[in-house]
Amino acid sequence: MLLGHRFVALATLATVAFALSGPTRAQAADAGKPVVGGTLTAAAPGDPRSLDPVASPGPLTDRYSELLYEALFASDRNFTPRPMLVERHEVSADKLVYTFHLRKGVRFHDGSPMTSKDVVASLNRFLGVTAIGKQVAHDVKSLQAADDHTVVLTLARPRYPLLSELATTAADIFKADIAANAPATGFTGEQAIGTGPYKLKSWKPGQEIVLEKFDGYASRSEENWGGFAGAKHAYLQTLAFPIVRDANAQVIGLKSGRWDFVEPNIDQYDVLKSDPRLVVHPLAGANLNVFVLNQSAGSLFSNVKARKALSLLIDRKAIGAAMGANKDIVENTPAYVIQAIKHMFSSAGEKDYTAHDPKKAKALFAEAGLKPTDTIQIMTISTFPWMQQMATVLQAELKAIGIESKISTYDWPTAAKLVQSATGWDIQTVFYNAVSTSPAGLRVLSNPYKNRFETAKGNQLKAAYDAAQTDAEAAKALDAMQQYFWDEYANVTVNITHEFAAYTPRLKGYGHFYRVFWNSWLAK
Repeated sequence: MLLGHRFVALATLATVAFALSGPTRAQAADAGKPVVGGTLTAAAPGDPRSLDPVASPGPLTDRYSELLYEALFASDRNFTPRPMLVERHEVSADKLVYTFHLRKGVRFHDGSPMTSKDVVASLNRFLGVTAIGKQVAHDVKSLQAADDHTVVLTLARPRYPLLSELATTAADIFKADIAANAPATGFTGEQAIGTGPYKLKSWKPGQEIVLEKFDGYASRSEENWGGFAGAKHAYLQTLAFPIVRDANAQVIGLKSGRWDFVEPNIDQYDVLKSDPRLVVHPLAGANLNVFVLNQSAGSLFSNVKARKALSLLIDRKAIGAAMGANKDIVENTPAYVIQAIKHMFSSAGEKDYTAHDPKKAKALFAEAGLKPTDTIQIMTISTFPWMQQMATVLQAELKAIGIESKISTYDWPTAAKLVQSATGWDIQTVFYNAVSTSPAGLRVLSNPYKNRFETAKGNQLKAAYDAAQTDAEAAKALDAMQQYFWDEYANVTVNITHEFAAYTPRLKGYGHFYRVFWNSWLAK
C-alpha cells in the first residue's frame, strides 16, 4: 500500500490477492486455444431500466457498461489507470495542462469514427452531471478539441487522482450528439452505442439483455494489463443476460446447465464452493455494505449522537454472519475500499469501527431525542438478499434496547427513488462500490439528494487529497479525511464483501475481474 500505517485483514489477503490477479500467460496457455463463437449465458439479478451509466449509475447498469462502452483510460488488474481510447498523453510541468492524443481507427457500434468532438461532448456531460465529474469540474478551467484527434484539458489547480477519475464508467465516451442531448433520465436503449467489444443486440425489459460481438472493434495490443485495460478479444459471439431475480433460481439454473455464469448471493458461497462440478472464485468487484442515514434537517440522524449510537449498537460480525459472508470474501475494516487499492486504503477510524456498546447506544439515542413511542423506519432492497439480512439483524438489535422499527422492502430502482426524499425513511441498507480509485468516487461520502452528511470541513479534507503533489501527501490527506468522517459517523459501514462468481468449467480465459468476458471463451 502507498499509505503508511495500513490495516491488513490477514485472513483474506491471500484469497483476495489471487482473486484480483487475473489470468497470467501461463494460465491462459493451460486453458488451451481460444474457441471463437458461441453464447455465454450469464444470469443477472435484475433489470437495469437504463443502459446509461451517467444518468443511472449502479451495479445493474455497470455490468453492461463494462462491455459496451470505453473511456479515455481504463483500470488494469492492479487498479492503475492505463490508456484506452487515448494513444498517449502529455502533462505540463506544472501539472495543469493535459493533452490527450486519441487513437485513430476507433469506431462506434454504428460504424461512425470516434473523434475529439465525441470526447469533449462526453466529458462535458461527465463534468456537469455525474457525482464524480461535478467534483472534478471544480478544478477544470477549460476543455477543448485541438483537432480531430487531440483534446486539451486545462486545470485551474493540479488534481492528483485525475487519470483514475477519467477511468470510471462515469467518464465513458459516447457519440457527441447523444452525449450533448441526453435528458436527465438518460439516453434510450437504441442510443446505447459505444466503442466496446460488444454491442447491444436486443433488450426485453424485465426479461433479457443480449449483447453480440462488435466486428468493427479496434483492440489495443497490450495483452498483459488485465482488468478493464489492454487487449480485448471478443471470442464469444453472444452474451445473453436473462433476468433472474430469485437467487435460488440462479443457482438451480447454473447446476442444471441452463446458465453458464452466475453471481450468487454471498450466503451461497460455501455450498457452491463444495460442488466439484462448478468453478467458484472471488471477483475483483466488492461491495461496501452500509447503513445510509437520512440526515435531513430535523431528522433523528441529523444528530451525531444518534449516528454514533447506531454504530455502537450494531454487532458487525453478527451481521456479517447473517449475510453469510465467508472469510474468503469479507474484509472487516473501517476503510471505504478494498485493500488492493493501495492509494485509497486507510485504517483511520479503526477504533470507532470496532467499538460495540449497546448500553451506551441506548443512552445516546435518548440524548439525541428519540422517544419511546418513536418507530425507526428501515428501507431495504429485495434485489439483493443480503441487504434484507442486514435489516433483519438491525431490527433485532434495536428491539433488544427497547427501540421499535419497521422494515419496508423495495426493488433497487424503487428504493433508489424513495431514498431521495427527506421524509418517510430513517435508515437504508445499501452497498456502494468498494473499488473507488479517488475520493470523488466514494458514493458513501457523497450527498446527491441533500439529505446526507456534508460539511465544509469534509469537503476541504477531500480537496486536500485531490491537491496532493506526492503519494505521501495523498496518504496523509486520506487518513485525515477518513478519520474525520468516522468522528462524525457520516454513515455507518458494516463490512466489505467481495463479489464471487460460480460458473461452468467450460468457461476459459476468464480473469475473475467483474464481467470482463472479452478474452474468454467456452471450451467444446
